[in-house]
Amino acid sequence: MRKSAYLISLSIVILSFALAFYFYPQMPPSIATHWGIEGEVNGESKSWILFIIPALTTFFFLLLIFIPKIDPLKENIKKFKDSYDDFILVFNLFMFYVFSLTIVWNLGYYFNMTLGILPGFFVLFYSLGSLITKTKRNYTIGVRTPWALESDKIWERTSKISGKFFKIFGLSCLIFMLFPKYTFLLFFVFLIIGIIYIFLYSYLEYKKEIKK
Repeated sequence: MRKSAYLISLSIVILSFALAFYFYPQMPPSIATHWGIEGEVNGESKSWILFIIPALTTFFFLLLIFIPKIDPLKENIKKFKDSYDDFILVFNLFMFYVFSLTIVWNLGYYFNMTLGILPGFFVLFYSLGSLITKTKRNYTIGVRTPWALESDKIWERTSKISGKFFKIFGLSCLIFMLFPKYTFLLFFVFLIIGIIYIFLYSYLEYKKEIKK
C-alpha cells in the first residue's frame, strides 16, 4: 500500500480508538446502534459496543491490504494499485464518519441518522465507481461476474458500465435526501436494479463474444 495512504488510514484507526476511549465514560449505559427507515432508533446495545466500529475498521483495513497478496492475478492488481489504495483510504474515512455520527447522536445531539449517513454513502460509492472503472481482471477486486472473469474484454466492458452505475448511484444518494420517507426504499430498489442490470449486461456481452 502507498505509504501516504497507509499512514493516513492507520491514523484514522488510531483516532477512532482514541475517541472511543475518550467518549466511553460520557455514553449512557445503552447506546443507539440501529436506526429505522425514517431515522428513528430501533436498536440499542451496551455502551462498550462503541469499540466495535474501530475494531471493524481495523479488521477491514488489514483485510483489504492482505487480499491482493493472495490473488492468483495479483500482477493485474498492481496495475491499479494507486486507485485501490485511495479506495481503502476512502473506506476508512467512511467508517470514521459513521463512527462520528454515532458518537454525536448518543451525546444527545439528535438528528435523522438516515439523512446524516447519505453524504458518506455518496463519497463511498462514487469512489467505488472510480476504482471499478480502473480495475483489471482479478479474483478479489471489482465486479467479478463469471463471464467477466472469462475474458479481459468482457471484464473491461463490465467494469466500465459498473463504474458508471456506482458513480451515478453515489450521486443519487444525495438526491434521496430530498425524500426522507422513501430514502431506504429508493436506495435499495436503485441498488438492486443496478446489480441485476450489471449481471445481465456482463452475460450478454459474453454471449456476443462467443458468437464472434
